[in-house]
Amino acid sequence: MKDIQYLNISALVYIDFIDGDKNNRISKILKEPHTMNDGRKGLNLDTPELSSLKEDANPLRSFVSTKIHSKCRVYFID
Repeated sequence: MKDIQYLNISALVYIDFIDGDKNNRISKILKEPHTMNDGRKGLNLDTPELSSLKEDANPLRSFVSTKIHSKCRVYFID
């Protein structure tokens, strides 16, 4: 895992995902029009630790959220 990917995945665990994000790929979550406004506190792709997720080629975009716990922990599988 590259350094920037490690920073991305580390930052993702601090985002308040919504229940509907379970079993969805990161790429799908990022494409939803309400992503930045409807829950998901902390999901800002303009921050340095998440900015590389804007790139379609980022392999982390294919990760799937598998479990959401207390709206603060999300587990991802590749």
